[in-house]
Amino acid sequence: MKHTLGTAAKACGVGRTTILRAIKTGKISALKDDKGSYAIDPAELHRVFPPVASEQIEEQQMERDATGNGTVGTAVLLAKIEGLEALLDRERETVTDLRRRLDDEAAERRRLTAFLTHQPSPEITLVAKPPTEALAAVRPVFWIAIGAATIAAAASWQLWWSWWTGGN
Repeated sequence: MKHTLGTAAKACGVGRTTILRAIKTGKISALKDDKGSYAIDPAELHRVFPPVASEQIEEQQMERDATGNGTVGTAVLLAKIEGLEALLDRERETVTDLRRRLDDEAAERRRLTAFLTHQPSPEITLVAKPPTEALAAVRPVFWIAIGAATIAAAASWQLWWSWWTGGN
């Protein structure tokens, strides 16, 4: 009876990929059926790979049955995978939080930059008159006030002088 890849691997104590690699490189000849599975002659198989004793096959089968998944240490590997997936989820949450913070900080920076560099629009800008024009509008009033004060002071001085000197 011919072996499939799986039964050939069990008979020799190697992996299916090892048998497949030997077929692809031409070390072992095998026929491929309509379904795509290989049919390997036992004599051809054992020409390259020595058979494993039945005790070794039983031990390997018991180890596979004990883990439930066909390989030794699979439960340990599954536990590590679960731990790594949890770690990956935490890291993704951290990245999401950091991206949100970065977006918030960028928005705040844009708001503060706009506030600090705010220039009023040209329609609202008030243009101050040069100081000379402003003073020109004040000057006549100023000089009139000075003149009135001078006249009042002179009149007061004359009154005081005439009183002091006795009318002379």
